[in-house]
Amino acid sequence: MATTTITVRTDESVKQQAFEVLSELGLDMSGAVNAFLRAVIRSKSIPFTIAADPFDDPVIRARVEKELARRVELADDPNTKWYSTEEVKEMLGI
Repeated sequence: MATTTITVRTDESVKQQAFEVLSELGLDMSGAVNAFLRAVIRSKSIPFTIAADPFDDPVIRARVEKELARRVELADDPNTKWYSTEEVKEMLGI
């Protein structure tokens, strides 16, 4: 099968950090890029989520802040029942 070359520009630190991780996984940059491209073809999509920081959205930020305030109130309420991880696992049967 004929091969072709793809040129990609990136920050030197990104390249170096990726190289180190890929080396630990036994991959080189070409192998990783080819795995990515094959995943794109297979899934017909980017094979991971690309999203903006949800906290940049003022509506989401307000909801999170409201929920955090509610949980702080619950934490201060002596009638709030707290469960340990073991108790939750037992309740769920896991």
